[in-house]
Amino acid sequence: MSDIVFVLLSITGLFALFLVAKNSVARNLKYCTICLAVGVTWILLLLLEQLDQFDNQLVVGILMGQSSLGVYYLLEKRVSKNLLIFRLPVLLTLTLLVYTVISQVFSLNAWLVTSGVWLVATIFYIYRTHPTIKGKVKALIECCSDW
Repeated sequence: MSDIVFVLLSITGLFALFLVAKNSVARNLKYCTICLAVGVTWILLLLLEQLDQFDNQLVVGILMGQSSLGVYYLLEKRVSKNLLIFRLPVLLTLTLLVYTVISQVFSLNAWLVTSGVWLVATIFYIYRTHPTIKGKVKALIECCSDW
């Protein structure tokens, strides 16, 4: 069986299992069944990789990317509007975390770039009511809302 078929079947099976659990024993828990199935799948694949039972970083990277984007959208949906100025640094951090886990390489330069973006976003956030900065902050916050 190919890696992708194995992964697709795993996600489907876990989705069904978690959906049944959500509708019976875990009724009070709020979670996205698809997100949980994808997340558990890539965690298991990483464990299998450590045990030399799985060797397809592309598939693991795709699944981790899906999870990181899911986290991004969850945060975007749940934070107050003025915190949306941190969209880019959050996305960069999640991307870099996935890269670091998959490659097992810590890139100091990449972390410095990401930290610099966080610093600039933080400065914009601190001065968000300043007349000169206010319009730029509004543009940053509304960057993805009108397309």
